[in-house]
Amino acid sequence: MGRRLAAPRPAAASGTVPSEPYQLARALYAHRRWQDCETLCRAILERDADHTGALTLLGIMLAQSRRSGEAAGHLGRAAQRLPHDAAAQINHGNVLRDLGRTGDALDCYRRAVTLSPASADAHYNLGQALGDLQRHEEALESYERSLTLRPDNPAAWNNRGAALHRLQRHREALASFDRAIAIQPEYAEAHANRGVSLRKLERFDEALASLDRALTLEPAFAQAHFERGVALVALSRLDDALASYDRALALEPNFAEAHFDRGVTLTLLERFDEARASLERAIELAPDHVRAQRQLGNALRMLRRFEEALACFARALAAEPQSGETHFDRGVTLIGLRRFPEALESFDRALALGRRDVTLHHYRAAVMQELNRTEEAILSYGQALALDPRAPFLRGKCRHTRMEICAWDGIETDLAAIAGAIERGEGTAPPFVLLSLLDAPELQRKATDIWVRDNFAPRVALPALAHRPRREKIRLGYFSADFRDHPVTRLAAGLFESHDRSRFEVTAFSLGPDRRDEMRTRVEAAFDRFLPVDGLTDRQIAALAREHEIDIAVDLGGHTGDARPGVFALRAAPIQVGYLGYLGTMGGDFIDYLIADPVLVPPASRQHYSEQIAYLPSYQINDSKRPAPGAALTRAQLGLPPTGFVFCSFNASYKITPETFDSWMRILT
Repeated sequence: MGRRLAAPRPAAASGTVPSEPYQLARALYAHRRWQDCETLCRAILERDADHTGALTLLGIMLAQSRRSGEAAGHLGRAAQRLPHDAAAQINHGNVLRDLGRTGDALDCYRRAVTLSPASADAHYNLGQALGDLQRHEEALESYERSLTLRPDNPAAWNNRGAALHRLQRHREALASFDRAIAIQPEYAEAHANRGVSLRKLERFDEALASLDRALTLEPAFAQAHFERGVALVALSRLDDALASYDRALALEPNFAEAHFDRGVTLTLLERFDEARASLERAIELAPDHVRAQRQLGNALRMLRRFEEALACFARALAAEPQSGETHFDRGVTLIGLRRFPEALESFDRALALGRRDVTLHHYRAAVMQELNRTEEAILSYGQALALDPRAPFLRGKCRHTRMEICAWDGIETDLAAIAGAIERGEGTAPPFVLLSLLDAPELQRKATDIWVRDNFAPRVALPALAHRPRREKIRLGYFSADFRDHPVTRLAAGLFESHDRSRFEVTAFSLGPDRRDEMRTRVEAAFDRFLPVDGLTDRQIAALAREHEIDIAVDLGGHTGDARPGVFALRAAPIQVGYLGYLGTMGGDFIDYLIADPVLVPPASRQHYSEQIAYLPSYQINDSKRPAPGAALTRAQLGLPPTGFVFCSFNASYKITPETFDSWMRILT
């Protein structure tokens, strides 16, 4: 609905008896000999500068050849000379509208309506000017008056439909476009507009058929190609949508909205660099395009260019400070920078501005957990569940958070709901969460496959790994977000140092921030190559591993914290192994082996793992260089009585279930 039809042009007005030269000029115009017509009109005006017929005819020709500034002078003089002629006022209004002087055009059309209330053209043109000014209710009234006077005008039915569309009255708009097409079956714009209404009514296949009909009639109709792209996105046919946007842009390279929607589609296709370029072009063409600033921010966030993303959101908020959506997007980006207090401020601002959806409460709860404000996190999870009890992975996260403070009320109901949802193939609990909630390997495997399907299935795979000749040294790559003072690295530091360098070349891919502690310094020296890749996307990290021709990629994180399973889903190396940091199945088909022991994975349980199990007598490495503890603390120093057996659990509290606690109490009794 972005293209407007030229208004019907009334016959040229004249306040004088038609002269023979003027009659000839009219004849030349009718036979499309416009250059000869223009020359003759100018000759007439040299002899009679106020000849309204020549002024009008020349003005119309100039307007039609896009010389609107000059046309406005001639048609304005004609209208001034013919103050009681509605046609003269309409013609002047048309050229003023072409020049973007919509308010002045509106005045002309109002004069025409006053002079000739029965003029369908006057009401029609008045409707167009009112529509340009976003006064759609008034525009609708004008189109309806015009149609009362001339019910067979397809353009008026089409524009009436456009006004109804702007008023969100899509069923009525559809009926109006149908009337336009009934009168003029080959009316391309009406078919295109009909397609837009059908899309708004979520009748996507019909919308696509209507847009295809418009393009059959007018293949170079850029707006219809654009709208076809929008309909294809609604049908999840993203590659086809991208092709439609590209066709629209080939026809209109400066079509800002097409660049924007193309950028959105490329984001959905996870082609973030291309999305960034498209969105930057949209902003270049339309600097005030706030949605493009927001979308560019999100594309940059997906590229892990968080500071640049924040700058985009700052620009968007400068234009629309009351946008809850932008405050939300800013909060998500701040999580990526681990600036949790600021993220919480952004989410709270979004709430204050009226955003109340599940996703906001979900993210807000996650930030509360990071800030160790567990009770408030539980409250936010509860608000999210109240809005949508079946929101993906929400119930499991809420139950996990409650377990952190041993809030066991309702646990039986929650566990039954979680298990039932997993059996139905629904995402209800992340794999890490489920490990501590249910001792059910079959459900764990199903839940993990669902998690991988919903979060780590790449839309665009990397090319198949090329065959490489065998080398003297095997290239090992260790991937972890925890190359710092962390339990995984405390255990594995000696392993990294102990590899036989005559047989192995060892590379670290550090997925987390540089904490600059003693352990980080030690393990950096333990590798042949230490690559900080926290700022790269999953695709970039997988491509980098391939560039370094890693033979065996070892994932030390699994489905924990800041781990990056997406890197392995893209196949970073020919052989991919899970070890140490996560000891459940990874699901999917991208981890080839899990290093474990028969206690951790009894042979009878192997069927519940997507990986082959590589058994060691004991899976857990230990660091032989770890210093022995100093002098033992006394019972008194620890606040314990001088005698009596002491029961201890050094596990996190979320691992304590009611059954475990009951067992402890029976032992104590």
